[in-house]
Amino acid sequence: MKALFNHMTWAAAIAGLLLPLVLKGQERVFEISGNDQFAYPIIEKWIAEYSKENPGAQAKFVLGKEAGKTTAIRIVTNHSSGQEPDANQRVAYLGRYALIPVLNSNSPLLGDAKNGINKKDLKKLVFERNLEDDEALDDLDSGKKDKYTATVYSRGGGASTSLVLAGYFGQQADQIKGKKIIGDDIFLLNAIRKDVGGLAFNSLNYVFDLQTRKLKADLSILPLKLKSQQQAALNSKDIDQAISLLETTSIESIPVEQFGFLLSGNHAKDKELVDFIGWILDKGQSFNNQLGFLKLDSNSLAQQKERLKDVYYTQK
Repeated sequence: MKALFNHMTWAAAIAGLLLPLVLKGQERVFEISGNDQFAYPIIEKWIAEYSKENPGAQAKFVLGKEAGKTTAIRIVTNHSSGQEPDANQRVAYLGRYALIPVLNSNSPLLGDAKNGINKKDLKKLVFERNLEDDEALDDLDSGKKDKYTATVYSRGGGASTSLVLAGYFGQQADQIKGKKIIGDDIFLLNAIRKDVGGLAFNSLNYVFDLQTRKLKADLSILPLKLKSQQQAALNSKDIDQAISLLETTSIESIPVEQFGFLLSGNHAKDKELVDFIGWILDKGQSFNNQLGFLKLDSNSLAQQKERLKDVYYTQK
């Protein structure tokens, strides 16, 4: 019995020595979460391609799709909110997305606005009047009616895309007219398909079919007051022409926003995570257009790489 006890004790001791080595060799899992589902496809693509190129990496990245779940790596899609991260957080911007105005393909607005709506009239169409605006007060006093009408569909005021849309026009999200839709931005398209008078702003990867590269059935892009070549690119109903235009030109009435990851605590300086983000900035950009997103512009890309370099050297 004593011999058996000693044997068990030695076995336990050896296991105790080996266990840390096993744990050390185990794959580390980083979960990425966020409520903006339109960004999921490109993040899943980055994860898949990075994993192919780095099969021996000690870190595994997964996309968590539980609504409202909080993780150390969060998807951030509202760069223009003006809210700075906490002192122990960092933001890495990895791409851009555009919010394009679309409506039902049978909408009467297509005829009314066939010559293109300018940004000023689009703002009146989408937002409630600000009574502190002198022009709005003059219009009310004179009984002047809006030139264009539509039922605007948007997500609730706290949604990132609503904040981005409102911020681009210098408004607040609760000033967006029309009907609020609960859930993902894709539901906005379902709403305007059912409502011939509906209008919504939505991400390119939702508005276009990524296989055919053409505008989805039953949808039309709202005619905007643009230069002829710019209008031709949008009239083509081809996502690649739209992306090429939006990556090289600032188009009035189409908000373009950066998106990426918000990193909390020590994760902001974790080598495996820094390597993953560095790969996205170097190689992952090549997948952005394929999935309906814009690449970072050259200045923003250089800035993100420089910030990542600073993080890398502070680890040493």
